[in-house]
Amino acid sequence: VNQGGYLLYSDIPNHQVYKYTPGKGVSLYLAQSGYSNGLLVNAQNELVLLQSRSRVVSKMKAPLSAPKSDYLPIVSHFNGQKFNSPNDGAFNNKGTLYFSDPPYGLPKQLNDENKELSFQGVYSVKDTGEITLLDDELIYPNGVALSNDNKILYVAASNENKPAWYQYYLNSNGGVISKSLFYQLPPIAKHGKGLPDGLKVHKSGIIFATGPNGLWLF
Repeated sequence: VNQGGYLLYSDIPNHQVYKYTPGKGVSLYLAQSGYSNGLLVNAQNELVLLQSRSRVVSKMKAPLSAPKSDYLPIVSHFNGQKFNSPNDGAFNNKGTLYFSDPPYGLPKQLNDENKELSFQGVYSVKDTGEITLLDDELIYPNGVALSNDNKILYVAASNENKPAWYQYYLNSNGGVISKSLFYQLPPIAKHGKGLPDGLKVHKSGIIFATGPNGLWLF
C-alpha cells in the first residue's frame, strides 16, 4: 500500500490477510478474508480482494487504516453462473479490473461438482459493473499484470502440460485486440518444480514472474 508504506498478503488456507511493515514486522490485518488470494488497492483507496473459495470479487467496506472483515461484493457471476475461484487481478488507469478465474479454490478443481462454468476465464469488469469475458481457452489462468502504458495484458497459465505466459493487446477502451503467446515452457515434468504464477511489471518495463524453479525476468 503506497500511502501506508506496508505490504498486505493473503494466507489463503487460514482465511486471513497479514500486514508487513518494514522495521515493525508482521501483524494480522484481517482475521477472516473470505479466502482471499489476490489483493489490490483501487483508485478510491479501497482494498479489493479476489476471494478464491468464496468465489467472489469483493471490496472491504472499512478504510485501509481500520480494517474489518466486512465485504461488499463487486462481481460473483458470469451469465448467471458462479465464478470458479477468482485468483489474481490488475487495475488499469480507468478503473477497469482484469482478473483470472481458475478452479483452484474448488476441492476437486476442474472436476468439482459445484463448478458452474464450463471454462476457466480471464475477465474485465468496469467500475460500472459491466463484465466482459476476454478469454475462455486457458486451462489454469493465474497471475495477471498490465504493462505500464496499459496497452498489454499479461496472463500466466499454470497448466503443467503447457506452462506459459500470454499477452493480450488492448484497445483504448480496454478491450482485447489480439492474443499471442508471450513465452512457452516445456511440460513441467521435463523442466522442474513450479508453474507460472504471480507476476508484476516494474516501472522499467521488466516483467517479474514467478515460475518453475524461481523468479523469471523478461
